[in-house]
Amino acid sequence: MAKTIIQDKVSTQDNKEFTIQKVANSEQDVLVVFDNVVDYTVVKLDIAGLPSTDPPGDKKGKKITWINNFGIMNKNGTKYLDQVNYTVFLPPKANGHFIYQDKDGLKKNKTPGPGNKPEKPGWVKVEFDTGDPAIGWT
Repeated sequence: MAKTIIQDKVSTQDNKEFTIQKVANSEQDVLVVFDNVVDYTVVKLDIAGLPSTDPPGDKKGKKITWINNFGIMNKNGTKYLDQVNYTVFLPPKANGHFIYQDKDGLKKNKTPGPGNKPEKPGWVKVEFDTGDPAIGWT
């Protein structure tokens, strides 16, 4: 799937916390937080073309609501990073099951936790180590 970068939808003041803004109606803003100041390029990606059900193509599968899609790239913005550690903070969804897609396909092996440390009351957090996830709820 081709990745379309959407310009002017990522903001930061300190190169440690990045807000990835929503674009599509189903999306929500999310916060990407690194442990230290980074020189990475963080980009907003389009959600078009992502699977609509889990498993993909299954008409009886659970509907996926993609809430954001972003990428962590090298300083020059020429390559997505394979191994990079950061935390994503996102609004919770009652009875929702977290799902994400990376270069290897759909995955469900992450469970959002309470949004604290750093303090983000009312949000949930998910730890990541891949530079190119689309995140959503089923």
